[in-house]
Amino acid sequence: MLGGCGPHEYGTPASTQKLLLAATMLAKLDPKQLVTVTRDDLKIARGSSAVGLLVGGRYTVETVWLGLLLNSGNEAANVLARLGGGPEGVAGGVRAMNEEARRLGARQTHAVTPSGLDGKGQFTSAYDLALIARACFADPLFRRYTRTERTQIPAQPA
Repeated sequence: MLGGCGPHEYGTPASTQKLLLAATMLAKLDPKQLVTVTRDDLKIARGSSAVGLLVGGRYTVETVWLGLLLNSGNEAANVLARLGGGPEGVAGGVRAMNEEARRLGARQTHAVTPSGLDGKGQFTSAYDLALIARACFADPLFRRYTRTERTQIPAQPA
C-alpha cells in the first residue's frame, strides 16, 4: 500500500505533463520517422527547458523523444504533439492528451500545453500523475528511452 498526502489536490503539472504526452503519443508515432522542425515548434517561453532543435532540422522521432525525456525539451513536446495531433497539429495533440487522461481515469487532469508550460485551465493531481506514470512505464519503448544515459542531438547542415 502506498500512502499519500493530498493526492487529489489540484496543482499545475509543469514538466510532469510530458508524461501524459508520452502516454498519449508513444504508440502513435514511428520512432524511425523523420520529422522537420518548424518555427512554431520552437515557440516556447524564453529561458524554458529546450534540447536545441533547429528550425528546418530533420530528426528521427526517437531523437525527439530522447530530447523530451532526457532534457525536458519543451520544443520537443511541441514537435511530438504536432505529429500526433494529425491535421489539427498541436491542438489535436493536446486534445488527444485530454482524451488519454480520461481513458486512464485521470479525471483531475486537463492539458492546455503539451510541455506543461503554464496555460490557463491546466491542472493535475498527484493521484492522476501516478496513473499516467503507470501507463508510461508499462510501455517498453518508454522504459528503454528513460534508461538511456546519454545521447546526442545530431548536428544539422548549415
